[in-house]
Amino acid sequence: MCSLSFFVEMCVKMFAMGVQQYLSESINIFDGTLVAVSLVEAINGGSNASSFSSLRTLRILRVLRVTRLLRSLRYMSVIIKVISATINSALYIALLFLLIIFVYSVLGIQIYKGKLGVTNGQDLAYR
Repeated sequence: MCSLSFFVEMCVKMFAMGVQQYLSESINIFDGTLVAVSLVEAINGGSNASSFSSLRTLRILRVLRVTRLLRSLRYMSVIIKVISATINSALYIALLFLLIIFVYSVLGIQIYKGKLGVTNGQDLAYR
């Protein structure tokens, strides 16, 4: 089942990037080779000891695809610093907004205290 999902991923990438551009990246060639070996092994009946059993260890190297993300970690640290600075500023603005709401609610209570009330079960009316 996993081989099929990797095959679908490979086909989608080939369709999106084009075959020439797909084959221009070495990681895609590696992935394509692993997918092809996995599919051939699955077709031959992967349960028996085949000549492809030594290539199963290459599947572990798929994890190395994550290392491509390490190149962008430098940029991610800049983005995280900007987001944290923005959140700190937004937090101060939110606290200021809550303070203003609190002040106006206290002011409203002092001004309109006792002037709104229920009269004989009716709706609120101005006294």
